[in-house]
Amino acid sequence: MPLEGGSTLPITLKAATPDLLTYPPPPPTPRPTLEEQSREGDCWDPDAAPEPADSNPADEPMPTWLQHEAFRNIRVKLRYRNQPSMPCLEFCGMEGTLAKVREARRHQLVPLSSLLATNPTGINDLVTNFDTSSETFGKLFKVREYDEDKCVLRGFRQKTGKGEKNYFEFTRNLAEVFPLLKF
Repeated sequence: MPLEGGSTLPITLKAATPDLLTYPPPPPTPRPTLEEQSREGDCWDPDAAPEPADSNPADEPMPTWLQHEAFRNIRVKLRYRNQPSMPCLEFCGMEGTLAKVREARRHQLVPLSSLLATNPTGINDLVTNFDTSSETFGKLFKVREYDEDKCVLRGFRQKTGKGEKNYFEFTRNLAEVFPLLKF
């Protein structure tokens, strides 16, 4: 650094190290409201993402319909009840009271109580109906019109046009299916 008369002063720079840097304190974690507090010993996780109010996996029924003969060769898309955002599982059959599922290349036996069906998300999804009181139970369909509440279905491999029969089903009663394997 030049001074008057052309002389210079040596400058030493200290490297910034983490212990020299000061960070502001993190914001305080908000306390749960009275409705969120539980007297039954549940732990509160401030980092957990809240679940949507209309989609509580604990309220969905156990997929006992998978034990029916109609689903023996249908590759239903499933997910874990406690991890709904995890990748899809493929239903491969039943062994006693346990469902045989495939996750990637690994096969495993899982209790039905820990599984949920994956509902369709759009047009042209391949689906099956698991409502035992419906005439479409256990059959394959393609979604023709999609809505969060109801879907219009047409038979899988059914030609479009005159005479085509469409079915109206609740979306919550439909399970998405993996495409059929071609040999």
